[in-house]
Amino acid sequence: MNNVSINKIDVLNERRKGLRPATSLFNFYRDNVDGLNRIHKTKDELAARLRVSRRTISNWTRALVDAQVIKFKYSGSARLNPEVYFSGSEEDFKKAISEYETFRSDL
Repeated sequence: MNNVSINKIDVLNERRKGLRPATSLFNFYRDNVDGLNRIHKTKDELAARLRVSRRTISNWTRALVDAQVIKFKYSGSARLNPEVYFSGSEEDFKKAISEYETFRSDL
């Protein structure tokens, strides 16, 4: 079984000016997603964990969504774009791509 490893953190500098401050949120997602790039954390949980305001989390979330790095639901469910970051099997990569493409973001 082949493994897939993608880590395009440079996308945060390239895709949109002002996206760089959202690196902390991206790093949190990257370090905490499951094998299919899924995570569930509310904005309040993220703010407490990253020690920033909820408003800052909202701004960072919007920036990451606009740059197509994540998809996010108000419930806290999110998907990290596997073409930006992924680590796992080829089979899981294909599943993660499919889930990301069909996941409906609230933002």
